[in-house]
Order: sequence, then C-alpha cells, then structure tokens
Amino acid sequence: GLVQVDEAGGIQAFVAETIAIDGDAVGIIKSDAEVETEEKKKYTKYFCGAVVVIVVVIIAVAVPVTLKVAKGRQRTIVREITND
Repeated sequence: GLVQVDEAGGIQAFVAETIAIDGDAVGIIKSDAEVETEEKKKYTKYFCGAVVVIVVVIIAVAVPVTLKVAKGRQRTIVREITND
C-alpha cells in the first residue's frame, strides 16, 4: 500500500474497522464490502437452515394428522349381489 505523508512530513494513519487474523497470525484488513458479503452469506445460511427446520416440523405434524383424519372419513360399502 501507499503511505501518505501530510504537509508537516508526518505519516497519516488510518483506523481499520475489521481485522481478521488468519492461521499464520497475520492481520488481514478487510474492506467493508468483504465484511458485508461475509455477513450476507452467514445470514443466508442461517435463514435457509431455519426454513428447512420449519418445513420439517410442518411435515412432521401434518403427515400424522392427515393420516388420522383421512382414516376417519373412509367408508367401506359392501354390496351383496344375489340372484333371486
């Protein structure tokens, strides 16, 4: 990167909002766009997981209820055919 020098000859400093430490203990400065992209991926993953859990719960409740209700509506009709 470039080091900016002000008129007085001093080095201008900046504040990094997000610094991630990788496996080599090296600080990596992430841009706001990278942070937002990672957060979006994380929350999308959580949202999809929540949707899957809700769908599974709905199916787990709906299938037994449907089977129970459907059995109550069944009728067996027996017709005897005789040749009189």
